[in-house]
Amino acid sequence: MKIQAFGESALLIEFEQKISKDIHQQVMTCKEWIRKNIQSGITFLTPAYCSLCLGFDRQLWQAKELAQYIYSGFDQNVITEKQVGRVLRIPVCYELAPDREALEDQLGLDWTTFVEKHTASTYQVYMLGFLPGFPYMGILDAALQCKRKRNPRKQVPAQSVAIAGLQTGIYPMDAPGGWQLIGQTPMPILDIYTEQQFLFQVGDQVKFYSIDPEEFDLLKDAFRKGHWNWEECYE
Repeated sequence: MKIQAFGESALLIEFEQKISKDIHQQVMTCKEWIRKNIQSGITFLTPAYCSLCLGFDRQLWQAKELAQYIYSGFDQNVITEKQVGRVLRIPVCYELAPDREALEDQLGLDWTTFVEKHTASTYQVYMLGFLPGFPYMGILDAALQCKRKRNPRKQVPAQSVAIAGLQTGIYPMDAPGGWQLIGQTPMPILDIYTEQQFLFQVGDQVKFYSIDPEEFDLLKDAFRKGHWNWEECYE
């Protein structure tokens, strides 16, 4: 574990730098330890794959003092029991896949097999970032792990489902991006007019299921008209 200043009022706590469920559990254990053992002066705790960003009140803490307190009190060899997050079921129309042919060639899979493998796994949300509410999820089946696009797109449509490396994710809005696009969900995963705003939270478990274009259009229309509630995707 390494702790370093991250600006004037934050610390970055880093663990082994790789994508791993065990390492991410160390991150979440550290987050919980700080939440329980430092009662005041912490302004935010933002977990990622293998790091934790901690904000603090400079009137109550100095960076070196806070870092030393964490070093001396937190034992990274003690892992708390993993808390199972919410389970969300997300519909995807895999027929709306701009990178289908490229991925079939790169991975040596027919599309039916690809969809079966992508929908067979349960993915953990490790972090949110890049765009507001963009969920970084993993870990992909080894047969689906692929390279990012050599030339990123200038604009990826909102709600595009994508993969890159060990990860899968969903673009919450139109934005540039270099991940391989494998389908689209009719679900808006970002709503700035609600209290929750983001559909996903770190620790959520996500299952994808396949829908056809007709069902995609029906669900998209239902979302647009406000006839569908996010809560309906929770198991």
